[in-house]
Amino acid sequence: MRRVPYGSVIDLIVIFLFVYAFLIAEARARIIMTTILVLLFILPALFKIAAIYWICYIGKVIFGLSCYVYTRAKKAGL
Repeated sequence: MRRVPYGSVIDLIVIFLFVYAFLIAEARARIIMTTILVLLFILPALFKIAAIYWICYIGKVIFGLSCYVYTRAKKAGL
């Protein structure tokens, strides 16, 4: 039986939400969002420590949720 690669699924969802939020964000928010996303993807590759992997995994989930909330707030005019 094949297992679902949840890490890859989370990565795809985060990237999709990031691109959507990036398209509607202002310049300063774009720089901040891009920096955070790059760090979340590069840190586990640089440091092969389980704690870094889990911190970045949780960070990706929180980042994806915050991108979603940002797009909803932007559409609402907040």
